[in-house]
Amino acid sequence: ADELPDGLDIPEELARRQTRLEAIAKAKAELERRAAERHAREQAEYDEKMARRREKERQTGKRTRGKEPKSPTPGPRKRDQVNLTDEESRIMPVSGGGFEQTYNAQAGVDMDSGLLVESHVSQQPNDKKELEPALQQLRHLPGKLGKPNALVADNGYYSEANVNTCEQHRI
Repeated sequence: ADELPDGLDIPEELARRQTRLEAIAKAKAELERRAAERHAREQAEYDEKMARRREKERQTGKRTRGKEPKSPTPGPRKRDQVNLTDEESRIMPVSGGGFEQTYNAQAGVDMDSGLLVESHVSQQPNDKKELEPALQQLRHLPGKLGKPNALVADNGYYSEANVNTCEQHRI
């Protein structure tokens, strides 16, 4: 019988390993949940594309050129990840190159007073998806603060969808 390494407590080590296995099982369930959400979203988009394609074919009487869109694949993908210690954060690209486990924090500031009027944290690595949540929060500002009448954002927020979103919100 070999001697145990210094500081090794077998019952404690077994409990640590059991806890780790439970965390891995929880992470796997989270990956499955996210994959099911993604698949439902992608399937709805696919069904919409196919309906538009079939309608166009029906109207023109001609077969649509090009490859048919591929049906989405269910289940987690190889690159899907869950952090075992902070499942709400994501691996995101950072300025200067590389990747970090992090969040995407956003803030809205009144340009005249410097008052912070909106803030939110997101798991999206791209700011293009963050304008809508900011506008939603700005909608709920107390009336005495007034209503925003202009929006200034850096180039990371720009997309055609965001321009349409601002027009819909009259900002």
